[in-house]
Amino acid sequence: MSHELLDAGDDSIFDIHTNATGPQGKLPLTDEMLRTWSSGDLFGLTQSAGMGWKPEDLLGPQYL
Repeated sequence: MSHELLDAGDDSIFDIHTNATGPQGKLPLTDEMLRTWSSGDLFGLTQSAGMGWKPEDLLGPQYL
């Protein structure tokens, strides 16, 4: 069986970056948020920050 279909012929495709510098700042967490918010909402904050949102914008209006 030939694997030519799967061979890109260019080994540079395997030079991938698996990490990068994260955003500056810190999450705007409060004691009240940690006690009362659902874990999903808290995870959403960390996910948004990880995607590059500025921490000061995380608690603003949410749009889909």
